[in-house]
Amino acid sequence: MGTLLALHGVGHPEDVIFKDLSFELAAPGQPPGGTAATLHYSYRAADALDYLAAAEAATGIRIRSRQSGSGAAAVEIVASELAAGRPAVAFIDHYHYRHSPFFRLRHFRHAIVATEAAGDDFRYLDPLPSYAVDEVITPGELVVLCDSAELGEFRARTITADHSGAVRDTAEYLRQTWRSQLEANTRRMLGPDRACGAAAIRALADWLPAAGESGAEIAELGLDGPLEIGRNRAGHCLYLRRLAQLLSAPALAEAAGILDEAASSWNMVSWLRQLTMVPGLAASEGLPLSFLRRRARGVPALLRELADREEAAMVIIRDWLERSGAHVAGASR
Repeated sequence: MGTLLALHGVGHPEDVIFKDLSFELAAPGQPPGGTAATLHYSYRAADALDYLAAAEAATGIRIRSRQSGSGAAAVEIVASELAAGRPAVAFIDHYHYRHSPFFRLRHFRHAIVATEAAGDDFRYLDPLPSYAVDEVITPGELVVLCDSAELGEFRARTITADHSGAVRDTAEYLRQTWRSQLEANTRRMLGPDRACGAAAIRALADWLPAAGESGAEIAELGLDGPLEIGRNRAGHCLYLRRLAQLLSAPALAEAAGILDEAASSWNMVSWLRQLTMVPGLAASEGLPLSFLRRRARGVPALLRELADREEAAMVIIRDWLERSGAHVAGASR
């Protein structure tokens, strides 16, 4: 969505899609050794498609999500949009995508952005930083990628946009929403409930050693969508720095710096789980399971360190809100 908005001329798509900050344990009472509790780590508290309405309201771009009857029909929509000079998003299956580390290993959804026609073919971007793909794909290849039954509701789904009424600068949207957004983020992240925020990260760290003693592997570390977690945090830092500039608030830039420092550690946690959650992936990278297990033993301590960093950043934001006259009720460790 960020790439689509940027291609339609919105200078700061992070104003819309990276504003939420939340960690939530979906099943905090899960006994060790069972299916792991899931930690919803993301910058967003909802599915990406839920941001369509917010993006439209904030940017003036009319966004449409469609599920076609077939991959071929979805590709026709992409071709039609490109012919009109408009980029389009297509959802694809990692299993069929040769750039993915899960190629021929696991089915789950991904998204690419078709940017322009290249003769009878399409040029597309894969904005996920570890892929960073910018190349040409044929219509037939795109049909295979998007017409996968395992994609469920995202099979043959496209997202298109009309930017004829676009607002290029979303600063006014930030001015209208920053206070309620930061209040919600600090409330989620600093609350005492061990199912949410920094407390949830610590709860997961407490759960892992017992899980290991019962035979659970690091693959059971419950991270919802384990790829690029640090990159997502970096996106939220862009949002905070935009606010810092707009509101002349150095405290928000300071908080962004702390979250930036945590990004590489979050990527280490997700990298370990990625290598163990898919059969054969570690072996294909030449990494023995014994190495992964040794690294995994350090994950609880790493999670506690990350909880401390996340909490420190949120405390800075909470204190700044209070000084600016916006007390955040119930925000305590």
